Amino acid sequence: MCLVTWGEEEKKKRRRRRKKKSIVCSFTAESEREKEEWVEAVQESIVETLSDYEVAEKIWFNEANRSCADCRAPQAEWASVNLGVVVCKKCAGQHRSLGPSISKVRSLKLDSSIWSNELVEVGNRNANSFWAANLPLEEEVHSGASVEQRATFIRRKYRERKYRRALEGFHDLEELNQFSKYVSIDKAHGSGALCAAVLQPDVLQTMQLVFSGADVMCATGDPASCTPYLLAQRAGQKLQMEFLHQNKLSGEMLDHRKQPWNRITPD
Repeated sequence: MCLVTWGEEEKKKRRRRRKKKSIVCSFTAESEREKEEWVEAVQESIVETLSDYEVAEKIWFNEANRSCADCRAPQAEWASVNLGVVVCKKCAGQHRSLGPSISKVRSLKLDSSIWSNELVEVGNRNANSFWAANLPLEEEVHSGASVEQRATFIRRKYRERKYRRALEGFHDLEELNQFSKYVSIDKAHGSGALCAAVLQPDVLQTMQLVFSGADVMCATGDPASCTPYLLAQRAGQKLQMEFLHQNKLSGEMLDHRKQPWNRITPD
């Protein structure tokens, strides 16, 4: 590992020193751009030294996760653990700008402790079947997109949920939340779809409900399992538990108490 320092005087602005033990190496850049390239190279070298590829290899085993879920750039090395998407470095920066209540960005190679076996199961193809279900071709972005294009697209996709798959048959939040004796989401209308969904292995159903307005901390009406998380735990659904845990702040994404139902469903 190395430490990069810069001279205080303006004439030494383009010089940098790399210190390792008692050895000092000095480099001179011919331009500001070259200086930035050197800094980035050193930083990437540090990251590479500290990286743990075990989790990344597991996630990349799913071919859909080898490219960015947003711009399809190759070698996606970051992910939003609550949204269930693997993304590239440039898109990861835009995800961070959304804030952790919307997107929790983590490195596949540095944040190895956060990647449970359950979390690894969620892949780009599955996630985009919800997040990009209604994405027009003309609004897609590619790996060469500008910062502004990328920021606009990611904001629309995740904050505004413009392209998500719409749920039908639900009339209010109570129907999305409350406990149901049914275990099928198709039979749960009017009886609490979220609490029914977490009893089953299909986390995509839960994802649709949570990102359509269901409250992950809603009261279930079951004294023994008073939250959807506890319902999933009792049913032995570890992937559901992990998804609910990562999205426990999802209520901040849309304040259900302040916005009427028609504000959190597609037009």
